[in-house]
Amino acid sequence: MNPPAAGMAPPLYWRRDFPGGLMQARAARRFVACLLEGCPFLDDVLLATDELVANAVRHTKSGQTGGSFTVEVLRTPQCVAVSVADQGGPDEPVAREADPMASPAAACAPSP
Repeated sequence: MNPPAAGMAPPLYWRRDFPGGLMQARAARRFVACLLEGCPFLDDVLLATDELVANAVRHTKSGQTGGSFTVEVLRTPQCVAVSVADQGGPDEPVAREADPMASPAAACAPSP
């Protein structure tokens, strides 16, 4: 990362781990809200944070007993980024054979 230009605030970065569980979505939102006080897009950022946490807890090992997830917040004068890292899916990914009748173009076509 390049150093900030003269007179420009450096980027700010925070990271926090939370125990898995839907009740932690509220704690994650409070964490983000405190860090981004005054952000004109705070409501949108909190909604996205809530959705990311809910997905992590509902669909990954993060929601199982002993699970956890991590929330990261990056703030610069130009942007805000929030990410949620989870512990991965409950199963190992499995490669499937491609349908021999499917064309590459059909895979990219919009659904009717």
